[in-house]
Amino acid sequence: MRGLLSQTVDRGGKSFDYSTAHVFGLKDTIGSLVFPPAAQSEGWYYFGCLGLLLVAIFLFTKSRNEGTPPSYGKSGVKAFFLLWIVLITLVTHGKNSHLFRALWNYMPGFRSLRIWGRMNIVLVPVLGWLLAAAYRNFEEILRSPDRKRTLAVAACVFGLTFLVQLYLAAGGHFDEYWLRYFLQVKLDHTPRSFHFLLRHSHLVFPTFNACAFLLVLHFLRGSRAVHGRALFLCLAIFSAADLWAIGPWMWVGGGKIGRVPLPLNVRELDAAAFTRPRTDVYGSISLTSAFNVGVMENWYFERYLGFRSRYGSDGDRLNRLLGMTDGKRLYFTGTIGQTSVGEFLADATRYPLSVSGYEYTGDRLGMELDLPRDGYVSFIDNWDPDWTASVDGKAAGLELLFGTFKSVKVPEGTHRVVFAYKPF
Repeated sequence: MRGLLSQTVDRGGKSFDYSTAHVFGLKDTIGSLVFPPAAQSEGWYYFGCLGLLLVAIFLFTKSRNEGTPPSYGKSGVKAFFLLWIVLITLVTHGKNSHLFRALWNYMPGFRSLRIWGRMNIVLVPVLGWLLAAAYRNFEEILRSPDRKRTLAVAACVFGLTFLVQLYLAAGGHFDEYWLRYFLQVKLDHTPRSFHFLLRHSHLVFPTFNACAFLLVLHFLRGSRAVHGRALFLCLAIFSAADLWAIGPWMWVGGGKIGRVPLPLNVRELDAAAFTRPRTDVYGSISLTSAFNVGVMENWYFERYLGFRSRYGSDGDRLNRLLGMTDGKRLYFTGTIGQTSVGEFLADATRYPLSVSGYEYTGDRLGMELDLPRDGYVSFIDNWDPDWTASVDGKAAGLELLFGTFKSVKVPEGTHRVVFAYKPF
């Protein structure tokens, strides 16, 4: 995989600018905690306002279960939780973080990653531990008559988060993904009667925050101890409702897509693709026999993108070479040193290519060729170091046509030529 990525544009970890293009900063971190619409959703880790309240109470009050194993209430354990969160957060801040730049310069393999907000996935274990410890601590608090400090912490945390939520909402601090995927897609695919609710769906978060505080206040002000199972069930249902506002819906929606019958008959598709005209669309692997010669600029072979950049203005000639006109993929020429697509095609028209008994599987192309003279058989398919060629069962060196396609020199006469992909 590393060898393949090293041949692509930007995916081999060469570009600092590209690897840090998706910004996840302080606003995204705060948004992930209290107001997801303001955060880059690639790095969301919102776990609900109620969970945040319980965690804050656990961290900023004297724990009631320090002596009971496991002793999550000890200051050292709390420091470990916070340090983990801080370090991962600094990494996700990318180029704006000194820690990130140090890791970029000195940590092996670090440069091959990108969209650093996604690294928040490693916060899941520590957040799980924190929530478990916080819930256990809250149960202990409800068994104690002294709850004043807990009430004060809960009120302060609620007040601060509520003000932050209102500031972000009133200031229109919405991430592009929220507007494009969550909001606009829903507006495009729901009746107009729901549009008012959708346009104000971000108000769900301060609303749940207020309700979470009132729920915690209700339990803290209660005079009777609450049964553990009833407490857990109440808090779990509330948090599920809070998370439901975003969890199942962020990536749901979109235009209709063409359905491909499954299971795919890959062998049949490969065989048909060798003679069917190709397409040129912005996308990746085709699931039909019309294979795609288009590219996604930051995904594809660097050499092929260079070829497309150099000869993109050749129009119809380029379409012929790439097989978009008639599906043709094989050419025979006297040389492969041409400086233009037009020269190459003109050379190929001088020597008609007789092909028989061919087999094509995507990883292997075998065929019988009758050649009028010594020359080059070119397979218009991207070269890779793991591709090999043989002529009459003997290994033959592969050369590059236009810096990206596979060519092999074959003598005059009838020969069995095989191109094969052998990465192992």
